[in-house]
Amino acid sequence: MTGTAISFAQVRNRRCSLGLTPLVDVIFLLVVFYLLVSQFAQLQTLDVSVDEPSTVSSEPDQWTISVSSSNDVLLNGAPTSIDTIATDLLSAQPNEATMLTIRVAPGVPLQIAVTVLEEARRAGVSKASLRAWEREP
Repeated sequence: MTGTAISFAQVRNRRCSLGLTPLVDVIFLLVVFYLLVSQFAQLQTLDVSVDEPSTVSSEPDQWTISVSSSNDVLLNGAPTSIDTIATDLLSAQPNEATMLTIRVAPGVPLQIAVTVLEEARRAGVSKASLRAWEREP
């Protein structure tokens, strides 16, 4: 019988070794990618004090921004909008002694109060107070 013989030789299991150099290269590339993608911006802050609703200041440089529950914005009682609040504050020429009180009605989203604070900072107001508006006019 002429046939082919089958070889039952054992296949040797090779132990795979993982090189350390490619792993270090990959980690280095990930770190470089993270550094290039990250934003290195300096956070700008505005000091805010939270006052009791019953305290009212009668200083001449006391300005008030009121935000109603229907998101209407008033600057010292005059209607305005969030988009124009910075220009309105700039036209009033704030100085170092200017104290801005922001009264926010219940139910107003926090982002609106933060936006008003940011616009006030852009207008040059350095002192601000955040106050709950207990009852709307």
